[in-house]
Amino acid sequence: MARVELIDSWMTNIPSNEIWPRVHGFLTYYQVRVDRQTPYEVTGAHGSQVTTRFVGGWFTDASNYPKRISIYLQMVEGGTQVSVKIEETLGFGWLDSVMKKRYWDFFVWWAGALRAALPPV
Repeated sequence: MARVELIDSWMTNIPSNEIWPRVHGFLTYYQVRVDRQTPYEVTGAHGSQVTTRFVGGWFTDASNYPKRISIYLQMVEGGTQVSVKIEETLGFGWLDSVMKKRYWDFFVWWAGALRAALPPV
């Protein structure tokens, strides 16, 4: 279980043929390594556990913290339901309140960037 996790959901009315290109554009722009993809879900990893541990969490930019993002799409009447789950994947060890806040702030910002790519109705 992740110690820092953001779960968000909204509906967009972007045409269905434009959704995946926008999702892939988002993932490519932010250099997310895609682990798994189905017609309705994509999961990927971002950041580096080695860098975060070697340099130290306080000295590493939060964008480089290890994390997993999962994006789920469900076609519904009137559009597409977009759900996103972003979680830390630092693994074992103690996660202090400063790193938790830095993770959280980045997750909120990143989810906002995805909302901009797939704007809500």
